[in-house]
Amino acid sequence: EKLDDFKEPENRAEALQCLNHMITNALSHATESLEYMSQLEHKWIFRFCAIPQVMAIATLALCYNNGKVFEGVVKIRRGKTAKILTSLNSFEDLLLAFYNYAGDIAASVQPTIDPNAKNTLQICKDIQDKCQALAKHRAGKKAALGLGNFSAQLESSSSTFASRFALFMLAIGYATYVFGIGGVRESLGVAANAGDPTLDLIQQIIAVLCLVGMSVILVME
Repeated sequence: EKLDDFKEPENRAEALQCLNHMITNALSHATESLEYMSQLEHKWIFRFCAIPQVMAIATLALCYNNGKVFEGVVKIRRGKTAKILTSLNSFEDLLLAFYNYAGDIAASVQPTIDPNAKNTLQICKDIQDKCQALAKHRAGKKAALGLGNFSAQLESSSSTFASRFALFMLAIGYATYVFGIGGVRESLGVAANAGDPTLDLIQQIIAVLCLVGMSVILVME
């Protein structure tokens, strides 16, 4: 008769049915959410939108068919929150998260006692199918990702600019040394004209090739 009645142990079965119904209703919007986020191109705008969505479906997965919801506060652990924040860097990461959480919810469905079970399972399947379809679209001619190796086939779009720039700076440092620019050799205790001229020439050629190669890589990035 009252909302507070759901917290009573004798009403737990009905309370869980109501909870599962609300979660199922929330899940029905997941495919539209994925479609919207597939249109976001800027990395930081994408993360701004995607992180709350993953937190939301993770919370739904945690609360689904969970009687503790009626006993106290149920929330995602800090460790899992941190993992979501640090691992969600691409649309593929988002697809993997939605795919897995939908699978977790489907695994918790109890068809024999939950009147919403059929609808819940269908919506979870729709979410996973949507993840597959979007992954296939992103991959172009590549095959759609299989259920068993979904994470292995998702392409990472994380930026590697920082590591490439670090290598470029190392190449500059190496070139500065072999050409004796700015007294670098002397500062390291090596005489300016010390060493075999032929070996020095080879090192200078290598340094130039490294600089050119890293410059091309940075421009392509």
